Amino acid sequence: MYKALIIDDELEAIESVYSAFDWNSLHITDIVKISDQHGLVERIASESPHVVFIDIEMGVVSGLDVIEACSTLLPETMFVIISGHDDFEYARLSIKLDVVYYLLKPFTEYEVDIATEKLMNGLNVRFGGRTGVQLNDINSFLSNKQQFQDFMVESGISFPKNYRFIVVCMEQVNLESLNLCLQSQLIRRYKIGSKKYLLVVEEPLRDSSMILLENTCTIGDMTLGISDVIKLPEEAYGAFKQANMLAYGAFINDRYGVYKIEKDSDREFDELVSLLDRCFSNEDVNGLKEILFALPETARSKSFNMEQIVFFHNTFIISLNTLLRARSNQDFLYILSFEELLNEYSDIRSMCCALVESLEAVTETFTEHNGETPKVNSAEIIEQVKNYLHSHYVQKIRIKDLSAMFYISEAYLSDIFKNTTQKTIIEYLADVRIEAAKESLINTRMNISNIAESVGYGDYCYFNKIFKKYVGITPYQYRKKHTGIVEHEN
Repeated sequence: MYKALIIDDELEAIESVYSAFDWNSLHITDIVKISDQHGLVERIASESPHVVFIDIEMGVVSGLDVIEACSTLLPETMFVIISGHDDFEYARLSIKLDVVYYLLKPFTEYEVDIATEKLMNGLNVRFGGRTGVQLNDINSFLSNKQQFQDFMVESGISFPKNYRFIVVCMEQVNLESLNLCLQSQLIRRYKIGSKKYLLVVEEPLRDSSMILLENTCTIGDMTLGISDVIKLPEEAYGAFKQANMLAYGAFINDRYGVYKIEKDSDREFDELVSLLDRCFSNEDVNGLKEILFALPETARSKSFNMEQIVFFHNTFIISLNTLLRARSNQDFLYILSFEELLNEYSDIRSMCCALVESLEAVTETFTEHNGETPKVNSAEIIEQVKNYLHSHYVQKIRIKDLSAMFYISEAYLSDIFKNTTQKTIIEYLADVRIEAAKESLINTRMNISNIAESVGYGDYCYFNKIFKKYVGITPYQYRKKHTGIVEHEN
């Protein structure tokens, strides 16, 4: 079904990757091994693989440069880095390039399992839903660039006119006020969550409309994310992701409002990441805490966006894992996707508090336990945590709250839960919620948006994405398959 390339200038390294992975479980049936460094970008483009495993340093060729060059030619192809260098800068650049996993040589079975899990999820989301998609269900298109682009064209969004996307998150549904603000500029409106909408507006977006939108957000408890101008169909998916990210500006600013990309924040953010790197390199724990304590105000004053905040979070986690691995030959902290971050933390302040606690837990492990894992009755704790998740899955559940409830650090709780269940806490909770949702889809006539809320997902778009990730089809398709019921969700 899927095709993979393994690229390294050492044949032994290629074979080690080939023998490490269970290709059947990934449904990868075509595997091409490449040791020749000449014309790699053209070779990858001609092969059109679903997955590429590539070394960072191959003589004069940089794997990161190859990935960057391929990102526009093959935007949906997934890349796994193979490297013998545990380097902060490499890891940071890998995050920027949206690399699926950074696999260090020699890699362990545990790391291969994590990489396999991420590849399974990615293959399912990017390539698994290409057939049988319902045209009246826009949520089916929100995780696939080509499908989203085609949907925009098929639904009558004509180019070369200029548009913007606006994603609206609202506490109380009040569409009339949005119609009033945008009037004839509003071309299309799609429901993508129980209280979330995607608007397509025609340029130019008038100043008077912007003023009305600002006032409406303040009065009506709404947050809007507005994309840059879209001039071509192939820009549509990137603009949607941009607007969707900006619609959660309240996470940073603690207020409702209208959010657009601030172009001048990149330099200040790069300086912050460089400072973070220096503190980790020097193992300056106090310096790291100062960065975290100051981040909420820094993010507001420098107009950081959610993409930067997710990048900061994951860079911090990778660096903390690198420090932990150097001291104890293990890591147990997990990077989060944009949706997972929003599901895990209520705002940037709670995220920073959790990172401070993780930092303290790691350094406490070094100083008080001499690198040894604290002795607790882990089996009993895991059973209690699992029981709690099954009983409270409707509620917002954070690892921070669970660790406080059971009097152990977030890092250690995450570690023993993963080792015991082979799933992260977030993944296990998603399993519980999805099973409850499947039961409701089959045994009730409840609206799918309401089912999403009933199992703990207030955002229908995120519920749809998670359901498809775990089940392989959308909730709509699952209900139709098992009951024959056909309905319009939006």
